[in-house]
Amino acid sequence: MSNKLEIYGPFKIPVAKKRITRLIGKSQVEKFLALLDEEGMSKKQGCYIFALRHVQGYSPYYIGQTTSTMREECMQQEQLRCYNDALKKEGKTGTPAMFIVAPEGSKKVVSKQIRNELETALIQIALIKNPNIRNLKKTQRPKWSIPGVIRGGRGRPTETAVKFKTMMGI
Repeated sequence: MSNKLEIYGPFKIPVAKKRITRLIGKSQVEKFLALLDEEGMSKKQGCYIFALRHVQGYSPYYIGQTTSTMREECMQQEQLRCYNDALKKEGKTGTPAMFIVAPEGSKKVVSKQIRNELETALIQIALIKNPNIRNLKKTQRPKWSIPGVIRGGRGRPTETAVKFKTMMGI
């Protein structure tokens, strides 16, 4: 088992155009899974992040973890519903992509504890960037905030907040 993880991607997810909407169908899933096979990602465990790429960058919409492999889990029906819902409601111009956080190199397995901690942390970080993520679990936002640092609302951070963020590496 590996404790050292790496970020892979973004892997572009093909879409089918249906009239005015776009969706990820069976054919697109097969193409995407073939891409994961080519990239050596399909047998790894870890977390995956479905995102939409817009002009200003990527926005996360769903975070999941695998208990078996990426190939078996990242494109199941439940996940596809979330991805297609995001495309329908917010992705009229965004390009769907997936990032993967998994063991480095040829290692494949991550402990359940690390996967759970990682998924929770990624969901909490994603909620800051996009409060409309499609996850149902682990999305309860903490009741505290630090203005200018985390969940502090809009506005220019104070000089102290900027120094604090720099010190903490956030």
